[in-house]
Amino acid sequence: MIDIQDSRKKIDEVDRKLVELFQYRMQLAKDVAEYKRGVGKPVYDPVREKEKLEALEAMVQDDFHKKAVRDLFTQIMALSRRLQYTLLNNQASFGFQAIDRITSNSNTRIAYYGEKGSYTEQAMMEYFNREVLGIPMGSFAEIMQAVKEGQADYGVLPIENSSTGTLSDIYDLLADYNNTIIGEHVIK
Repeated sequence: MIDIQDSRKKIDEVDRKLVELFQYRMQLAKDVAEYKRGVGKPVYDPVREKEKLEALEAMVQDDFHKKAVRDLFTQIMALSRRLQYTLLNNQASFGFQAIDRITSNSNTRIAYYGEKGSYTEQAMMEYFNREVLGIPMGSFAEIMQAVKEGQADYGVLPIENSSTGTLSDIYDLLADYNNTIIGEHVIK
C-alpha cells in the first residue's frame, strides 16, 4: 500500500523544484525581452511558439499527457510574454500623461467583447458610468481593428478571467494594433 504522506513529501519536493525552474525560466524570458528590444523584434513569435509546443508534445507518449503538456506550456509562454510586454513597456518612453478621468457621453462609441449582458459589457457600463454607446463584437481582433480605424472611441477587453487566467491574446493584439491600455476595471 502507498504511504500518502510519503507521496505528498515527494510532490512537495517536485513542486519546489518546479518553482525554482519556473523562476529561472522567467529570468531567461527577461533576457529574451532585452534582446528583442535591442533588435526591434516583437514579443510574440507564433512560429517559434508553435514549433516549441510541437517539440514538447513529442516528448510524451499518451494523448492525455500531450494535451496537458501543451496546456501547461501555453500558459508558461503566455506568462513569459506578459512579463516581456511589462518589461518593454516599463522601459519605453511613450510620452503618455496620466489623466484623472476619461470624458465620455452618450455619443462615445465603445466596442466590447461578447453579447449584451456579458461581463465585458458590465465592465464597460460600470467604467464609463452607463453614458456610452456600446458596440458588441465577436472577437478581440475586431475590437482592436474598430479602435484602430476609428469606428470605436475605446475598446473593452478582458485581460484575465477566473476560468482561464491570463488572456495572452490581448497582449499580442495590443502590440499588433499598437493600441494602448488606458484604464482597468475589475468585475468580481
